[in-house]
Amino acid sequence: MQVLQEVQFLKCTHKPNILFILETMVNENNIRNILPQMDFEHFGFVVRSNHSGGVAVLWNNGIVCVSVLRKEQEAIHMLVHDTTKG
Repeated sequence: MQVLQEVQFLKCTHKPNILFILETMVNENNIRNILPQMDFEHFGFVVRSNHSGGVAVLWNNGIVCVSVLRKEQEAIHMLVHDTTKG
């Protein structure tokens, strides 16, 4: 799984607290199996529609506090609070 390897590389290299993946092109069964392996505490996703789309967001609480407000066919609406800013 190339995406899994790329995410693991990004995590080791840049240590992001939030990661967005667009055009995931995976179905719900696949994404539920893949996302937990990406070593983030939390995730949200919207599955692809036909042959396009798919959105995933992965995050770790701590420096950021994330609340998913709403999911739509091509978007995930979130409230993100940077805890280092007070």
